[in-house]
Amino acid sequence: MTSHFINICKFVTSRNDYIAFQKYSNSIIETKFQNSQQIPRLNSNSCLTPPPPKVIYINGYNSEMQTSKKVAYITKFCENFGIDLLTFDHYAHGLSTGSFLKATVGRWYKDLCLLIEKKTSGPQLLIGSSMGTWLALLVVLKNKNLRNRIHGIIGIAPAINFTEIILNEILELNNDKLNDQNDHKNNESILFGTRTIQNETHNESQIVYNRPSKYSPTGYYPMTLHFLQESREHFINQQELVNGIPCPIVLIHGQQDQDISYQETLKWSKLLSGKNEENVKIKLISDGDHRLSREQDLKILGNEIENMCFGY
Repeated sequence: MTSHFINICKFVTSRNDYIAFQKYSNSIIETKFQNSQQIPRLNSNSCLTPPPPKVIYINGYNSEMQTSKKVAYITKFCENFGIDLLTFDHYAHGLSTGSFLKATVGRWYKDLCLLIEKKTSGPQLLIGSSMGTWLALLVVLKNKNLRNRIHGIIGIAPAINFTEIILNEILELNNDKLNDQNDHKNNESILFGTRTIQNETHNESQIVYNRPSKYSPTGYYPMTLHFLQESREHFINQQELVNGIPCPIVLIHGQQDQDISYQETLKWSKLLSGKNEENVKIKLISDGDHRLSREQDLKILGNEIENMCFGY
């Protein structure tokens, strides 16, 4: 099998910014179906074998393609099965340009849509990790031009509307002080229990909430208030899901996840299925955490990708 990697490419999104992406392309898939005589058959009585969908892997918040175990696994998986793969770093992540002070869910969603539109063709299987599941669902719900190209969605520890949890957390910790303009004085720290939002300037996007995280070397993830508030514009609501999602969905979640409870996935599965419960499959891993990057977790992911791509 002939294959190649395009190591790191740049997709320009504005005058000063670009999204870094990595693409695996199987040349057999690209050429196999150009000549009908080259198309393989299952057996003498079978239909023509259709090509599998291509895969787009969407990282979660503060995750990068160069260090992700899931990216490494999915890349090898796609190479072995002859499936095209595209993955990338979100704006202000990894090798992409940008500042976290300007990052928003809306921007990440727009970038994802542009990458699908400009850098892929044909049916796509979207695999989203954590926040990546949220972005994948937004593509199907909000983008009419791309909706019919989405073959399916696999969500790994889905973090749909996850910023709502953080916004509620802030309000609880600070007793609604964010609504008191007297607290927003220049160079004044606003305490939320043991956590701090630092107002370095009068620009709202500079108000940063340092949310504790065991995954960060600093012990916390900085989140701007602007990021959290803007995310509300992209919340998925029940009204949008009356008819469910028009493609098959698999949701994989660890029952030991301390960041997003698997109960959230159980709730979302009912909403996403609409009137067709068979459209959404749930896979719970009893000892799995939020990252689901262990070898046994990745094997489960691989099985679901194979099922989704080849219809087993």
